[in-house]
Amino acid sequence: METYKKTLKQKGLKATAQRALMLKSIEEEGHIDIDMLRQKMQQVSPNISLNTIYLNLEQLTNEDVISKVSLNNQKSVYEIKKHTHVHLVCKVCGAIEDNNIESSLLSAMKEDAKKTAFEPSFVAVNIYGICKMCASNQTNKEKK
Repeated sequence: METYKKTLKQKGLKATAQRALMLKSIEEEGHIDIDMLRQKMQQVSPNISLNTIYLNLEQLTNEDVISKVSLNNQKSVYEIKKHTHVHLVCKVCGAIEDNNIESSLLSAMKEDAKKTAFEPSFVAVNIYGICKMCASNQTNKEKK
């Protein structure tokens, strides 16, 4: 928890136990939606309100501590802010996997945006398909 409190202080934010718990919960899951986050946090802090969670998520997102990942036809999820990467999203089970796609491709995307006098702060890319486990399950069903 001290690592999370240190991160919060570095961003000039008050390092509360609730915020540290929020960051710990997000990091443990990798990608977490608001309902799962609330459930995890209430296991430790039963009286935490949904409003408090929303307010903290907004502030942590605004201060670049966490990122909100918007997904097609799914609830948005949150993750700890890290290097630029791509999300591989399974259309069957909804699993999300981070992928470190070649950085030159992401850099090229940023440069293209700059050509239109747009200054990108980050690039968010989601690639939708079927994960290895779901593909394997489909193959096994077809064999039967």
